Amino acid sequence: MSDFQIGLWGDNRGTVRRSVAKLVEEKPAVILITGDFIYHPGSNIKPEVETAVDIVRPLIEADIPTYAVLGNHDYGMSSRSAPPKTEEAERLKTALESAGIKVLEND
Repeated sequence: MSDFQIGLWGDNRGTVRRSVAKLVEEKPAVILITGDFIYHPGSNIKPEVETAVDIVRPLIEADIPTYAVLGNHDYGMSSRSAPPKTEEAERLKTALESAGIKVLEND
Protein backbone atom coordinates (compact mmCIF):
# COMPACT_ATOMS: atom_id res chain seq x y z
CA MET A 1 0.00 0.00 0.00
CA SER A 2 1.14 3.52 -0.57
CA ASP A 3 0.18 7.16 -0.60
CA PHE A 4 -2.74 7.53 1.81
CA GLN A 5 -2.15 11.30 1.53
CA ILE A 6 -4.41 12.12 4.49
CA GLY A 7 -5.26 15.79 4.31
CA LEU A 8 -5.18 15.90 0.52
CA TRP A 9 -7.90 18.14 -0.88
CA GLY A 10 -9.57 15.16 -2.59
CA ASP A 11 -9.74 13.20 0.69
CA ASN A 12 -9.21 9.57 -0.27
CA ARG A 13 -9.79 8.10 3.22
CA GLY A 14 -12.74 6.01 1.98
CA THR A 15 -10.61 4.46 -0.75
CA VAL A 16 -7.84 3.65 1.72
CA ARG A 17 -10.29 2.15 4.23
CA ARG A 18 -11.78 -0.06 1.48
CA SER A 19 -8.26 -1.15 0.47
CA VAL A 20 -7.43 -2.08 4.06
CA ALA A 21 -10.70 -4.03 4.36
CA LYS A 22 -9.86 -5.94 1.17
CA LEU A 23 -6.39 -6.77 2.50
CA VAL A 24 -7.85 -8.03 5.77
CA GLU A 25 -10.22 -10.21 3.76
CA GLU A 26 -7.37 -11.59 1.62
CA LYS A 27 -5.05 -12.19 4.63
CA PRO A 28 -1.67 -11.70 2.91
CA ALA A 29 1.47 -13.03 4.57
CA VAL A 30 2.82 -9.50 5.07
CA ILE A 31 1.97 -5.91 4.23
CA LEU A 32 4.36 -3.08 3.44
CA ILE A 33 3.07 0.47 3.50
CA THR A 34 5.45 2.59 1.46
CA GLY A 35 4.89 6.01 2.90
CA ASP A 36 3.12 9.28 2.37
CA PHE A 37 0.55 8.68 5.09
CA ILE A 38 0.06 12.44 5.44
CA TYR A 39 -0.21 14.86 2.54
CA HIS A 40 1.30 17.97 4.13
CA PRO A 41 2.05 18.00 7.86
CA GLY A 42 1.18 21.35 9.37
CA SER A 43 1.77 22.75 12.83
CA ASN A 44 -0.79 20.32 14.32
CA ILE A 45 -0.59 16.92 12.67
CA LYS A 46 -2.27 15.10 15.53
CA PRO A 47 -5.61 14.59 13.68
CA GLU A 48 -3.85 13.26 10.57
CA VAL A 49 -1.67 10.91 12.62
CA GLU A 50 -4.72 9.61 14.50
CA THR A 51 -6.55 9.05 11.21
CA ALA A 52 -3.58 7.19 9.70
CA VAL A 53 -3.35 4.87 12.71
CA ASP A 54 -7.12 4.37 12.77
CA ILE A 55 -7.09 3.37 9.09
CA VAL A 56 -4.34 0.75 9.47
CA ARG A 57 -5.45 -0.64 12.85
CA PRO A 58 -7.58 -3.42 11.23
CA LEU A 59 -4.40 -4.88 9.71
CA ILE A 60 -2.87 -5.32 13.16
CA GLU A 61 -6.15 -6.58 14.63
CA ALA A 62 -6.21 -9.22 11.87
CA ASP A 63 -2.70 -10.36 12.93
CA ILE A 64 -1.20 -9.47 9.56
CA PRO A 65 2.48 -8.52 9.96
CA THR A 66 2.61 -4.92 8.81
CA TYR A 67 5.69 -2.86 8.05
CA ALA A 68 6.00 0.73 6.92
CA VAL A 69 8.47 3.30 5.73
CA LEU A 70 7.82 7.02 5.86
CA GLY A 71 7.68 8.99 2.63
CA ASN A 72 8.78 12.46 1.64
CA HIS A 73 5.34 13.91 2.43
CA ASP A 74 5.51 12.46 5.95
CA TYR A 75 8.61 14.58 6.42
CA GLY A 76 6.88 17.62 4.95
CA MET A 77 9.08 17.48 1.86
CA SER A 78 6.61 18.00 -0.96
CA SER A 79 9.44 19.54 -2.96
CA ARG A 80 13.11 18.64 -3.19
CA SER A 81 14.18 21.94 -1.68
CA ALA A 82 12.04 21.63 1.47
CA PRO A 83 13.96 20.69 4.62
CA PRO A 84 12.68 17.56 6.39
CA LYS A 85 10.35 18.05 9.35
CA THR A 86 11.82 15.29 11.48
CA GLU A 87 9.75 16.06 14.58
CA GLU A 88 6.47 15.54 12.72
CA ALA A 89 7.78 12.37 11.08
CA GLU A 90 8.89 11.04 14.46
CA ARG A 91 5.40 11.61 15.88
CA LEU A 92 3.91 9.58 13.04
CA LYS A 93 6.51 6.83 13.45
CA THR A 94 5.88 6.61 17.20
CA ALA A 95 2.12 6.40 16.70
CA LEU A 96 2.43 3.68 14.06
CA GLU A 97 4.79 1.64 16.21
CA SER A 98 2.51 2.05 19.23
CA ALA A 99 -0.28 0.57 17.12
CA GLY A 100 1.90 -2.46 16.27
CA ILE A 101 3.38 -1.48 12.91
CA LYS A 102 7.11 -1.90 12.50
CA VAL A 103 8.49 1.26 10.90
CA LEU A 104 11.64 0.54 8.91
CA GLU A 105 14.36 3.13 8.64
CA ASN A 106 17.43 2.15 6.65
CA ASP A 107 16.68 -1.50 7.49
